[in-house]
Amino acid sequence: IKLNDVEYAWPKRPVVVVCIDGGDPEYIKEGVKDGIIPNIESFMNKGFYSVAQGSMPSFTCPNNMSIVTGCEPAVHGISGNFFLDRETSKPIVMTGPNLLRTRSVMSEFSRHGAKVVSITAKDKLRKQLQKDIDYLSKFLDNDEQINEVIEASDRFGTGSAQYFCEEFV
Repeated sequence: IKLNDVEYAWPKRPVVVVCIDGGDPEYIKEGVKDGIIPNIESFMNKGFYSVAQGSMPSFTCPNNMSIVTGCEPAVHGISGNFFLDRETSKPIVMTGPNLLRTRSVMSEFSRHGAKVVSITAKDKLRKQLQKDIDYLSKFLDNDEQINEVIEASDRFGTGSAQYFCEEFV
């Protein structure tokens, strides 16, 4: 699959990508050394581990969108956490999926039939990360069930959406 001038091979097995936003590699190194993050250590030893080079500016929104789109802010359009609305002179949070100028790698694979799920602990990223991923409608039968899952997710966090999806399947 090609997206933003990058070729991606279809995975031979399920893929999980974990982004630890603001996680200085020294924290991970010390956590592994102290034995307090065994699951992350297992991911590192049995899978792939790398420290990503951040995009500028070094804020959450542009960097996370660079990771999931495979391109820089100049291409995906999320240039910071906020932008100044010229008409109102008020800062606008850059979390709207309509601000994202390109698809994510996840949504592109989803469009080609892959089963894709995006889970985040940061609500400000949720809608952009889930843009064009049609995973809820694959699990649920009707709009009422989908709305119930979304409402539960908003109230209790993304783990609830996973739980409710499993309940409806």
